[in-house]
Amino acid sequence: LADETSALPGVICSGVPGAGGIDAIYAITVHSSVKSKVQSFWSNWHESAGQGNKVCPLLLGSSKKSEGGIRFKRVASGGF
Repeated sequence: LADETSALPGVICSGVPGAGGIDAIYAITVHSSVKSKVQSFWSNWHESAGQGNKVCPLLLGSSKKSEGGIRFKRVASGGF
């Protein structure tokens, strides 16, 4: 599933987080418009792959800069 997801246009990468578990998968996309393609692929995957498992997408997005977004903080050298 992760390999096929990574092959979708607009997907930067996908994988299975954790220590080899099979209960989650992630995909990082180049644009929010690609999320719907990934969602559709995951929702229909069990049927096309002949698997009994169903994938239920939980879509997340990055926070907007106005809402805090990603923050960088300079840390003084010499440890914590």
